[in-house]
Amino acid sequence: MTDEEFKLTIRLAVGLGVPLVLSPFAVLGLRRLFGLFITEGVELFSTVLLENEDAKTLGSLMAKLNVAVMLLAWIILFTCHCLDVRHLVVMGIALAGVMGAILITVLTIKSNLPIEGRALWMVSLLAFTGGNLPIIVIVGVLLAVFSRILLG
Repeated sequence: MTDEEFKLTIRLAVGLGVPLVLSPFAVLGLRRLFGLFITEGVELFSTVLLENEDAKTLGSLMAKLNVAVMLLAWIILFTCHCLDVRHLVVMGIALAGVMGAILITVLTIKSNLPIEGRALWMVSLLAFTGGNLPIIVIVGVLLAVFSRILLG
C-alpha cells in the first residue's frame, strides 16, 4: 500500500466512520430540542393542546428521521468530495438533503398532529430549524476542520 492510498483510506475511514458512530449520540441530544421546538411551535401557531409526553415522543421520532437524512447526505457529500465531483452537483445534493429533511419534518408533524395549512408549515419549519441548528453548526465546523487536517 502506497502512502497516497493509505491517506485515502484514513480519510475515508474518518470521514465516513466518525459521523456514523456519532449519529446515535446526536439523536439522544437532539430529541429534547425537537420536542421543545414542537411544543413552542404548536403553542404559537395553532390551537392544538400538546402534552409533554407526546411532544417528547414526536421530538424523538423527528430527531431519528432528521439525523438519518443528514447522515445520508453527509455520506454522499463526503464521497463526492473524495471523488472530486463538480461543485454544482455537490451543491444540488446538499440542497436535496436539506429539502428532504424539511419534507420529512412536515410529513411527520402532519401525520401526528391535527394541524393543516399555514400552521402546519410554521410549526414544521420552527421545529426543523430549532432542532437541526446544532447539526448544521457542527457539520459546518467539522467540514472546516476535516478539510484543513485531512485534505491539507
